Amino acid sequence: MRVTPLRNIFIIPENYQQSRSPLVHRFGELTRKIWHARNFKGQVSPHEFLQAVMKASKKRFRIGAQSDPVEFMSWLLNTLHADLRTSKKNSIIYQCFQGELEVVKEYQRTAITEKKENVDDQNGVNGAEHNNVAMETSRMPFLMLGLDLPPPPLFKDVMEKNIIPQV
Repeated sequence: MRVTPLRNIFIIPENYQQSRSPLVHRFGELTRKIWHARNFKGQVSPHEFLQAVMKASKKRFRIGAQSDPVEFMSWLLNTLHADLRTSKKNSIIYQCFQGELEVVKEYQRTAITEKKENVDDQNGVNGAEHNNVAMETSRMPFLMLGLDLPPPPLFKDVMEKNIIPQV
């Protein structure tokens, strides 16, 4: 609800009226209730949206039952994307949340590649220095990127509260 382009799409119902998904319509309704300028109370009940989630997820996410929030967010983004997508064009979900990771692989060059480069050097074709390392770069899109956290430090202070960092 705090992502401005996504919020702006869902505030106006005509932007997603072609979608037949009840989940999309309930999400839009919840967005309009939250961002209504003359909201009488400072709170909004998401009950209708939760019912739509329960029905769309085939009771995978139920009212009153605790579930994994990362799993829910992943499911919600993918479902909204699938329901909002028109033809092969990306939906507003992918436009707002899709990132790109650049992966650089470094590997040792093989002996065959080195021999070929030595022949090229003798012919004057390749004038660069050889460091026997080749780099390959690729880009990978993602919606949710999981990062490994470092292990917690082993030692605590005398009070058993503050963790003393390892050096």
